Amino acid sequence: MKKYTNYNMCKTCGGICCQQNGCIYMPKDFSSMSFNYLKKVIDEGNISIAGQPFNGFMGEAWSFMLYLRARNQNANEVDLITSGGPCKMLGEDGCTLKESKRPTLGLLVKPTVIGGPCEKKFTQAYFLEWLEYNEVLAKLVTHYTNKSVAEEVIDEIAKRIKVVNDKRKIGQELTSMEAYIEKWYYSIMANKPYYSVEEVKVLKLI
Repeated sequence: MKKYTNYNMCKTCGGICCQQNGCIYMPKDFSSMSFNYLKKVIDEGNISIAGQPFNGFMGEAWSFMLYLRARNQNANEVDLITSGGPCKMLGEDGCTLKESKRPTLGLLVKPTVIGGPCEKKFTQAYFLEWLEYNEVLAKLVTHYTNKSVAEEVIDEIAKRIKVVNDKRKIGQELTSMEAYIEKWYYSIMANKPYYSVEEVKVLKLI
């Protein structure tokens, strides 16, 4: 795999992309994908279970793909509707992790412009590699939250939408993430049925 690093540029930039969110890992970044092993690395405090919605079912249903990302500051073990950055591993000179320990998709971001945006050398197809492991990640979500993935996502969206509504009442400007959640996440998930990723695979919906 080709890696893209430019330490001088990243230091000058201050890690604008790293301030937005922690980078996403790939399954190959871990020596095991078992429940116990992943729980161990998550419990170390630098990785969160994250995810993104699927909305490819004619707008009539939704699902949620789970993956692991570098943990954002003040985020929990489960951070499905991203808390936003900065990443915990962002230091004064850039990423504090050695290259061999960095998330794959972080190394596939090519520094190109100081202040960003940098060039992503990966596609959405990379995320599909996580499909095989969504069942174990879903069990970990339940372990940490005592809720299913759907319940956790819906609860988190409800919390974010309340913040959005409260801000709108007093005329306060929304952050980019709040506007994104209001316009996209909420609109595709409200009052629509949920399919687990396992059901999506069986039905060949993706």
